[in-house]
Amino acid sequence: DNDDAEIDNEDDSGMGSMLQNGKPVALKQGMMLSYGVHSVNIAATVGNAYLHRYKLNPGQKIDFDEKKHSSLFEEVQQWFPFTDAPAGSALLTSRIVSWILREPEVKLVALGGTVGADENGNLIVDKITNNYNFSNGLKQKNIASTSATISLSSIENKAHPTIVTKSTLSGSAFKMSDFKATNAAEQIDASNLVYLSG
Repeated sequence: DNDDAEIDNEDDSGMGSMLQNGKPVALKQGMMLSYGVHSVNIAATVGNAYLHRYKLNPGQKIDFDEKKHSSLFEEVQQWFPFTDAPAGSALLTSRIVSWILREPEVKLVALGGTVGADENGNLIVDKITNNYNFSNGLKQKNIASTSATISLSSIENKAHPTIVTKSTLSGSAFKMSDFKATNAAEQIDASNLVYLSG
């Protein structure tokens, strides 16, 4: 019957589709534009003695304090093996959309906003350009630093990492200074869908 025919004709390939006025939208570069506060997650395993150096406890979650933790991020990256990866809602959502649409030839997702002209900002730009198949609409600003979170698992207590978050104002999606520093107007005009976070 007709119901069975409809079920048989359903597309189960996992490929995503977008509709506009009831009609399929042609895939094009930058059709999804994602703005948000971009950051980097850093993770390392240290000893309890190192946590005590900064008066930190296993499982503690605190905000970065310039007076108490001024050298923490730099020291961890110099003294211990570590991993680092871009983070943030806008970037994560963009990666999911890109995976659903599965279009390797066209950079369907554009990531916009600002990051600092620092190592963390460089990491984000590098990943977007070389690993994520995104159009890079980011602006690196010398006056800003990039937000970061560091997760320290102690050798003695790996199940309860200590997390220190260093937040900045860089990357806020539509601060007027960021809007003017990027080609946001052109990006928005060229997109079919805008995701705004933060």
